Amino acid sequence: MVRVFRIEEPDLFFGGNEKCLDPQVGLLNYGPHGGGSLDPEARIKIRAGLIGTNRSLGTTEVWLSRLRNRIQAEQVTKTEYRGIDFPGLSQDGPLRFGIEIDENCVLRIDRSFVRKLKEEKSRKKRILMAVQEYCARYDDMLEAHPPPQIVLLPIDDALFKLCKDPHRKTEKIIYQQREFGDPDAATAPLFDFHHYLKAQAAVRGFVTQLLTPGTLVFSSRKQSAALIAWNFAVAAYYKATGIPWKLAEIDNETCYIGVSFYQEGEVMRASIAQVYMRTGESQVIRGEPFEWDQDQRGRSVHLESSQMAEVIRKSVNIYERQRKRLPQRVVVHKSTVFFDEEIEGCERACNNIDELDIIHLPEWNTFRAYHEKYSYPVVRGTTIGDSQEAMLFSTGYVPALGTYPGPAAPAPLHLTCQRLDTSLETACWDILGLTKLDWNTSTFYRRMPVTIGVSGKVGDIMAEMRAIKESPPNSYKFYM
Repeated sequence: MVRVFRIEEPDLFFGGNEKCLDPQVGLLNYGPHGGGSLDPEARIKIRAGLIGTNRSLGTTEVWLSRLRNRIQAEQVTKTEYRGIDFPGLSQDGPLRFGIEIDENCVLRIDRSFVRKLKEEKSRKKRILMAVQEYCARYDDMLEAHPPPQIVLLPIDDALFKLCKDPHRKTEKIIYQQREFGDPDAATAPLFDFHHYLKAQAAVRGFVTQLLTPGTLVFSSRKQSAALIAWNFAVAAYYKATGIPWKLAEIDNETCYIGVSFYQEGEVMRASIAQVYMRTGESQVIRGEPFEWDQDQRGRSVHLESSQMAEVIRKSVNIYERQRKRLPQRVVVHKSTVFFDEEIEGCERACNNIDELDIIHLPEWNTFRAYHEKYSYPVVRGTTIGDSQEAMLFSTGYVPALGTYPGPAAPAPLHLTCQRLDTSLETACWDILGLTKLDWNTSTFYRRMPVTIGVSGKVGDIMAEMRAIKESPPNSYKFYM
């Protein structure tokens, strides 16, 4: 029997375990959560390193000085929503933390290097020269004691223009497009400049934040200056210090796992798992690479039972190491359908777990719903479904905001519960809460839960590690 019900908006914990629905409001009123061991009244100074040319380093200093002051929010285009002013980044301000450049961790790329790039005619060779230069500076920074908590990478405008594809309207430097089955994919030294720098920093133990030329002058076409500042502050805090907020009511005994795939070579795939628990920390687990013949087996990649069991077992082990006990419940999300052998693998890995939910959660569908008598969109949290399947509106009208912060009719998430030991309401509540745990943004929510929504970005960076023999770090902060 089809029912229509609504999941209440999940609360978040901030400093002192104070509750609030809105990330920005909570940070303003209570400061970041930080983690269980941190004093809620602590004033934190984050030590940052810098790698860039004299020009980009100077631009970054100006940019950071601007972030120390209030930045007025702008009204979001095509909506009634007006953001919240950014309060300024300082230890004495509402956010209770600031960023200080450690002069011992400032490494300069000589301007003559940019001139060398100009002399090279091949754009691909210019990109390779650039990443080699950055990796050399990473190696130099390994000598710093203590190392910086975060490394800022402001990209020189001239370097950016020399490496960027002039035919693409994007602030990305792409060496070449990654296509599964392409023979060049097995031998290409890298694919994406941003992902490669992230990967190389991660294996050296550095968390990084790339700053594009557009970001450094607040000229992003998609975000206002205040939102750029908010998002940078949240990401920097998480990468360098601790969690900005966590879900207030998330089950303490549940381990949430998102399974996805990425390309490791011409015919190789690998699985990754995003693992979340109540502590707020996110862990990344990499499965073993496996061959996938797309012509014979189709485009829908899936794992054998033993492969799925391995990646789920590793995820549960992470929980057990941190919590000193097994979870009572495991929730597994995947954007593609779980094949029978994948379900079997989940069940084998969780044979000592009380409850197991296995949920197929595709990223897009064409279903839409509208109010018959009202002009505003469906309220976020509205659910239409039966005992095993539902449409969950993770976007929509938000009563706490008094508006719908989106430009088009909200698209719901289509949940298919392929095994459900709890209830549909519990599964939907989990997902709605997990849409509020992406620390790449300070906005009220994301459409997709973090178990799936950030997996593509993590996989892209993992793919750039395919030639690196060291084990990649588990913490999500290295990949965001």
